[in-house]
Amino acid sequence: MWNKIQKQLLFAITHCQWFLRKSAWRSIALLNSSAARPLRFICIGAIVALIQLSMLDLLIYQRWNPVLANIMAFVLAAQVNFLLSTLFTWRDRRLERARIKAFFMRWAAFHVSISGTAVLNFTVFLAARTIVPTLIASALGIMLAAVLNFAVLDRFVFL
Repeated sequence: MWNKIQKQLLFAITHCQWFLRKSAWRSIALLNSSAARPLRFICIGAIVALIQLSMLDLLIYQRWNPVLANIMAFVLAAQVNFLLSTLFTWRDRRLERARIKAFFMRWAAFHVSISGTAVLNFTVFLAARTIVPTLIASALGIMLAAVLNFAVLDRFVFL
């Protein structure tokens, strides 16, 4: 009787491990696919936002000028965003990987893109603030800027 229970338990554990292993590999393959690029973009954006807010809070706690602290936090977050986007979202799809000039051009285009979308975010916020509540206007600006930034980065910066 005990042997039968042991065999059934071993069978169940083996099949559970097989199922979990197969599910994990499928999930990893899905997350690495091009279809999951927007999800990776959003996750990196959330990580970068946390870094930027943490840095801003730390600098203000250290009694920095709030404007200078915000600029420093934005610059640091932009560098982290570029590196994480290069490694995880687009995986450096260009063929000229080793060329420093291509890397610098991608870096500059990335920063122009996020600066432009930051201006777009602020413009949409100012325009929408007169029509809808401030929180909704801010969300509209962020969403529009994020969608435009993803499209620009996907089509022009990380070819």
